[in-house]
Amino acid sequence: MKIPKSLKQTEKKLLATERDSLLVRFHNEEVELTQSKIGGQPYWLKSEVYPTIASDQPLRFLAQVNFSEMEQTLEDYPDSGLLHFLF
Repeated sequence: MKIPKSLKQTEKKLLATERDSLLVRFHNEEVELTQSKIGGQPYWLKSEVYPTIASDQPLRFLAQVNFSEMEQTLEDYPDSGLLHFLF
């Protein structure tokens, strides 16, 4: 990680917080139900209960990541399966 000169005094603390990460790029195109996407409809098994808030309103779908589409993987993360982001 390259630290700007203005933050050199806190460089050790900043570097101690560094974590592995991946850059995720999405394109504005039609995708299959199980592909990675932002917005739209999530892939959700009908046999699984969809998460709700206290008033039984369904959580809103934000994004879905299909790990099998990743160009590289992170240690301790799966190489297949779906991860949903709901709010």
